[in-house]
Amino acid sequence: MKEKIYSLDLIYAGAPASFVMRTMEEIEREQGGSADEPHRHNFYSIIWSFTATGKHIIDFHEYSIEPGSIFFVSPWQVHQVITDPGSKGLVILFTSEFLQN
Repeated sequence: MKEKIYSLDLIYAGAPASFVMRTMEEIEREQGGSADEPHRHNFYSIIWSFTATGKHIIDFHEYSIEPGSIFFVSPWQVHQVITDPGSKGLVILFTSEFLQN
């Protein structure tokens, strides 16, 4: 049986946002060290690994995450980030409206 791929809106601190910058460390803490599930969202993501290692699955293609890797994810692409514990990096999230402004 196929699992449903969920969709996310850009929400930060409980409110809709147009631009958010987070660290991989923050996200790892919030997720309790667990990898996220495959998902899609209606905003852009830039994932920049400083020391992170692991894998990033984008549209069902697997890519290695290594220090210095940068990934760009467009709206509605399905992706999953699986990093090793203690990964450091930056995640930049922004909407189409942010770009237009």
